[in-house]
Amino acid sequence: YLLYKNFLYILFKSENGKIYFGKEYGYFVFTPAELKTIPGSTQLHFTNFWLKNTELNVSELKSIGESIFSIREMNLEHDQNNFSFSSTIVDLRNPGTNIFYQLENYDKDWRIASAEQRISYYNVPPGTYHLRIKAANVSTGDWLEKSIKIIISPPWWKTTWAYIFYGLA
Repeated sequence: YLLYKNFLYILFKSENGKIYFGKEYGYFVFTPAELKTIPGSTQLHFTNFWLKNTELNVSELKSIGESIFSIREMNLEHDQNNFSFSSTIVDLRNPGTNIFYQLENYDKDWRIASAEQRISYYNVPPGTYHLRIKAANVSTGDWLEKSIKIIISPPWWKTTWAYIFYGLA
């Protein structure tokens, strides 16, 4: 028996796994074994972006080019080498799934994202990187992956043109 908001509900679980919920006007049957999962329902997303510990809002992200959900490449200046991303996995069956991340050409190993799923990097040298995130899809056992290409430009005094000028001077 269950008392909820001054209504008495009758609960019963049968040997075959069916759960019955009853009230004075009838009952409902729920069969957990027949619960169907929707293929592809688990999703992995980048959700926010910070530069120098300041979160960029939607209009500032538009200046980068796209929504954070669909962005594939990001070009940053040499002084924008302190950045963070947050990410999330949408999986209602297992909300505690860990997200792993790696900045290729920078990290040697995969890391586990913090509890708030924030991924932070500081003083990243100029270069081309791929930030990859992955998480397990608990319903299929497959790994979901997403990545963003991050290009950090060198300062003007360290460009090829500057070195050509230095050589001529």
